[in-house]
Amino acid sequence: MILRMTLKIRNRFFKIFSFFSVCTVAAAALVLFTTTLGQKVMPPPTEIRTIPTFAIEFFSKCSFPMTICSIFILLVFVIIAGIFAIMHFQKTQSTELIFFFAFLGGILCEAFRILIISLGLWVTFSDSLLILGKLILFGRVMAALSFFFASLLSETSRRNEVERNFLMLIVISALIAAITPLNTARITSTGMATIGFSKMYTTFKITIIVLCALMFLYNAIREEKPSFNWLSVSFLVLFMGYEIMTNSDCAITTVTGTLLLYLGTTQYLLTLHKIYLWA
Repeated sequence: MILRMTLKIRNRFFKIFSFFSVCTVAAAALVLFTTTLGQKVMPPPTEIRTIPTFAIEFFSKCSFPMTICSIFILLVFVIIAGIFAIMHFQKTQSTELIFFFAFLGGILCEAFRILIISLGLWVTFSDSLLILGKLILFGRVMAALSFFFASLLSETSRRNEVERNFLMLIVISALIAAITPLNTARITSTGMATIGFSKMYTTFKITIIVLCALMFLYNAIREEKPSFNWLSVSFLVLFMGYEIMTNSDCAITTVTGTLLLYLGTTQYLLTLHKIYLWA
């Protein structure tokens, strides 16, 4: 039997998640600090970069500090976005908000990259590296699918099924991560094992992103709420920022990704607040 997601339970879940995210960031920082003092941190190789850069060499040069910086910017973003949502949506019955927290949960999985880098697991080819890689992949798949579920299952008639849909999101993400192969012998400059069938995986994510944007536009027409158009635009901006940040290893991508992620998320949440203001 699935627990009924009442407004009170949902808000309590959001607060627990926010507390857990703070603990996760603190733990990641402590692990990195401790291993740095012990000179055990092993920067990943720079031969494989997952995002092209076409800027001035000084800004696009692969930088280990920028890789670490981008990870912690993502993790701190989870805390800030979570607190913002709790403060402004306590009395708002928004299905999209529940899936937005699933997106934040997906981002939180990036903390495992700190373990891979800090403990030097990328040179071991161990089961630990594979498991952590699968957890990171699970988070990235869930981050993409969370918006797909939000755009597809946002109508009022679906609110009674949000618990089942949320569980379905987690299960599907876990299955995709489990069956997607990882090559632990090839590590990217961001501390992540390369993904097998990378073209298929990229096509899958692009398809999901396009479908999300189109569904938000369709919702605007169906609900006769032009604000949904802004959801489509802000989603594209924030998700582009998220994708850049998960692959960032230099100054220009870190700055660009941060701006897109934070600005897009702000507009996305403000638009949701406007749509559900009546609630």
